[in-house]
Amino acid sequence: MRGPHIVPLDDSHLDAAADLLARQQVAWRQNRPELPQRFTDAAATKPLIGAQLEAAGAHGIAAFDGGDMLAFLLGAPRLEPIWNRAAWSPIEGQAIDPGADRDILRDVYAAWSEHWIERGVFFHYVHAPADDRAGQDAWFD
Repeated sequence: MRGPHIVPLDDSHLDAAADLLARQQVAWRQNRPELPQRFTDAAATKPLIGAQLEAAGAHGIAAFDGGDMLAFLLGAPRLEPIWNRAAWSPIEGQAIDPGADRDILRDVYAAWSEHWIERGVFFHYVHAPADDRAGQDAWFD
């Protein structure tokens, strides 16, 4: 059985990533209705992802099953004395298809972290909602 196809995230993936992030926002709003409604629309999430892709040193990874994006992880380095050399992915820098197996995050993170390790960036931070139990389980598994 073939697994998902893991590729670097680029501008050609913006529409799929925006759609995925918007669908994730819909799922998050079930527990947190105070989250902004506007981000349940891909038109609102696309500029957020585009801006991250344009950030200095940005790097992202996407997982696909056929033509469907399952997950993505996107972030950029922050070189600050308190954090040392670190890669950060903000809350809008990741999304996973709500119906996808959360284990896909391991494959996406493995590819994402390899990029940073090769560049001497050994600290990696991913922002994830504390009340997304399935997401937290996947990140800490």
